[in-house]
Amino acid sequence: MQIVATYPYINGTGQVKTCFHYIARNMSLVESLEHLPEIIGKQLFEKCCKNGCISEDNKQSELVLKLFVNAYGQEFCRSFGAVSSQLLAEYSECSEYSECLVIFCLPVTHLDLKACHLGNKSDIVTELVDMEFLQVLNIARNEISEEGFRLLLARNRMFKCGFRVLETLDISENDVSLRILKCFLKMPNLKILRASVADSKFLKGWNESIQVHNFDNVPLNPEIVGVIRTEGFGAEIVKVWENNVANWETARENKIDKRSCSFYGSRKRKSEYILSKPSLPKFDTYTYKRTTSQCMECEGVSAEG
Repeated sequence: MQIVATYPYINGTGQVKTCFHYIARNMSLVESLEHLPEIIGKQLFEKCCKNGCISEDNKQSELVLKLFVNAYGQEFCRSFGAVSSQLLAEYSECSEYSECLVIFCLPVTHLDLKACHLGNKSDIVTELVDMEFLQVLNIARNEISEEGFRLLLARNRMFKCGFRVLETLDISENDVSLRILKCFLKMPNLKILRASVADSKFLKGWNESIQVHNFDNVPLNPEIVGVIRTEGFGAEIVKVWENNVANWETARENKIDKRSCSFYGSRKRKSEYILSKPSLPKFDTYTYKRTTSQCMECEGVSAEG
């Protein structure tokens, strides 16, 4: 039997707490939280956090997060700034929360995933296109190459969906090809782009594309995105996830220490076990600003690039 969460008049604080406790323990039965006042939604979410029903990276957590995202949107999460790269890292040996974070971030307008070691196959890379309110995006320094950017842009190129309101984008210190650069430049409302070129032989074609799409090279500003923090009443659960990951990482490192100190144990240094970071090429980074207010229609990239 499914239930729809409503807001009946309940007389007495004790009855209210009992009601919250019951619903929080049976969120799998809840069909919708829509039309439930925000103040009640916040209290219910706090109870869910305390009960641990969204503290793990599993299907139950994803279903509960969808209920709150669908009902409260940007009141639940307006912006997200990653503090722990372990929540998303492609190479992490710890449990990570990328699938939960994809759902959590769907309503955001500002998203900062800088230096999160996303790589080319992170769940959130392919789902960015579904964040329809996204205005500011920072995915700098994430070891993303042609393969990852193709996945990120696939639906945008084929179906012209996503990134319709994106204004500021930082993809610097990733391996961005000229073909990928052109696709980003064609986003209809993009005003500011920060990107890096790893090979100077592409610079001529790179600069030509920038001019064709009405962008100018402006003085380098490493903080064009600014500081983005996690905001919205859902931010509480992110702290729980970060704490869980920190505890797992500490336990893992302690286990490594014990093994390395044993008589027959490995003599490898602890640093060799920590999240490996691929060696990065030397990048030349540029900041570009659109010189015209005229919006351009988003087009797919041709086979010729």
